[in-house]
Amino acid sequence: MSGRVPPDDPEALKRETEKARRIDRDLRRQTKAARPPGTEGEPLAVPAQLTMPVQRSAAISSWLATALQGITLAAIVGFAFWFSSLSNTVSNTSQKVDKLNDAVVGVSRDSLSNRLTVIETKLDAIDKRIETASTQNQRTGSPSR
Repeated sequence: MSGRVPPDDPEALKRETEKARRIDRDLRRQTKAARPPGTEGEPLAVPAQLTMPVQRSAAISSWLATALQGITLAAIVGFAFWFSSLSNTVSNTSQKVDKLNDAVVGVSRDSLSNRLTVIETKLDAIDKRIETASTQNQRTGSPSR
């Protein structure tokens, strides 16, 4: 059975209230039985040895939590700077590759592909001249120069 009682059931509410009172009464009786005689009204004294580790562990726990928060924050900031430098490196490399690409296959007159096209055209013209001269020499029978 859950601890919640519907508000429209007064009998169930009464039973739960009586049950809680019995549990409270039993707990008080057990606490009184554990006390030495003559200390019924006083709160139980807790030995100092039992409280010291709790206080010490609470202090260590809060110190450790603070240290871990600091380390986490430093790691996040360090990652942000590293990621920023990585992004800059990638951006610079991308710009260099774009420049190299334009220099090799770009549309400008100074690109490598355009220069090679001009050289190929000139070499083809020279090759045709050599072929033509060779063909004419073979027809005339004169040795080539």
